[in-house]
Amino acid sequence: MTDRRIALINGNVLSRDGPFSAIVIVDNRIEYVGDGDEALEIAGRKAKVIDLKGRFVLPGFIDAHMHLMEYSLALKRLDLRGVRSILELKRRVAEKAKALRPGEWILGRGWDQELFVEGRWPSRFDLDEVAPNNPVLLRRICGHIAVANSKALRLAGIDRETPDPPGGEIDRDPRGMPTGILKETAIELVERRIPPPSERYRVQALIEGMHSLLTYGITTVHIAGCTKEVFGILRRLLAEHRLPIRVRVYFPPRELSYAIKMYRATHEDTMLRVMGVKVLADGSLGGRTAYLRRPYNDHPGRGFMTIDKNELSLIVEEAMKNDIQVAVHAIGDAAIGEVLDSYEKAGVTFQERFRIEHASVSSPDLIETMKRIGIVAVVQPHFVISDWWIVDRLGEERATWAYPFKTLLKRGVHVAFSTDAPVEPVNPWLTLYAAISRGEPDAIPLALYTRHERLDLHEALKCYTHGSAYAAFDETLLGDIAPGKLADLVVIDKNPFTLPAVQLKNIKVFMTIVNGKIVYTNPKASLAKEA
Repeated sequence: MTDRRIALINGNVLSRDGPFSAIVIVDNRIEYVGDGDEALEIAGRKAKVIDLKGRFVLPGFIDAHMHLMEYSLALKRLDLRGVRSILELKRRVAEKAKALRPGEWILGRGWDQELFVEGRWPSRFDLDEVAPNNPVLLRRICGHIAVANSKALRLAGIDRETPDPPGGEIDRDPRGMPTGILKETAIELVERRIPPPSERYRVQALIEGMHSLLTYGITTVHIAGCTKEVFGILRRLLAEHRLPIRVRVYFPPRELSYAIKMYRATHEDTMLRVMGVKVLADGSLGGRTAYLRRPYNDHPGRGFMTIDKNELSLIVEEAMKNDIQVAVHAIGDAAIGEVLDSYEKAGVTFQERFRIEHASVSSPDLIETMKRIGIVAVVQPHFVISDWWIVDRLGEERATWAYPFKTLLKRGVHVAFSTDAPVEPVNPWLTLYAAISRGEPDAIPLALYTRHERLDLHEALKCYTHGSAYAAFDETLLGDIAPGKLADLVVIDKNPFTLPAVQLKNIKVFMTIVNGKIVYTNPKASLAKEA
């Protein structure tokens, strides 16, 4: 069987070693990076030659923290991102109810009470008005809070007497009656009553979701909290040669034993590999459930831990014994401190590459500890835009510690970029824009307090490629364009280094290559010709 050869010529290759015009791919690896004449000679007469016509080539983007199944399903559900009023939210729910039979669930995500002109949270009564015959569950944009209508609450058995579950809270009115707002693990009380989608539906949704990612040049994703069922689908797609992107898997802690077993079974696979477990330590700033050292500036509470410290320590110790990673969601400074304390007590070092997901409110002392024990900070720059209210929530002093990307890098902490999709948009250029601009063109108040945290494009791209590869021990294979690396590439229409930050959002992908195969070509582009 002959090898598969592709020569990309007449391009602008943005690699660590300088500007080049051509790349040769042999099977799934980069064979050569240099000029076009030598590339054609190395590729040979039977190679597929692609004239890039001056377009720009980058390493494929690696989204180091997302929820692949949830993102895929969200493409088929109510998208409430950017809704500006409860009235508009109700209108969208009413439209969905008209298209469904009584009793069918209405599911959605993306609302943010901070945007509502009414200045309040939605309630079960709002949803009852427009969908009395359908159970409704709508997650907030952060995913840590949801609103359910009365029918959904009844199906879940939630009433005045229902106790708050461990790690969660059922919001109540002064009479003790549930308002419909559910926080953290309380959401699961309702979700358990939602009929699971069929296997066929989930497989198709997952395939469509992954192909959607390819249109943005995303070639690898790290799943933060993958179920055994979704992992089974991914393994089947891999066996059938239908897995179009690379996937790194982190199971929830309840699947720790399974994670250890599957890590050993997949640790040499470059397409689908289990890395460890993802733990939830606190909530979100938007829902005021992130755990802070001091009370919120606009609320008397401090948030709370969603896992017992002893349980967290046991997970960390077991993971270290079995050489798997631990990735812990920690947003508030108090939660980050608790996680770092558990890591330090267990003797975590650079060797383990244990992760903190989000690391949103990172004070200087926390950053120093991250550096000392070799923690990888997996951050989501678009939070800078979405959390436009953060100065009010934290106060001016703590706001200077919010999303401190530049400081993390300066202090020697490894930083990986991600989107937390479906929480934030998956488009990497929106993420990069946020990291570079800090939202200043959008009049985001945080920009005034954190100009010193702006990254340049070189730094931001490195976080999205090499940094994210490092977070999953992939840096020898991915994250750069160099001979010997796996051929994961994205071709774009403009030189990002010559554009103002606001124009980065308009960059279009013309081609995506994964494992040496062209897996996406913009239908409006005409690139290929046979030699």
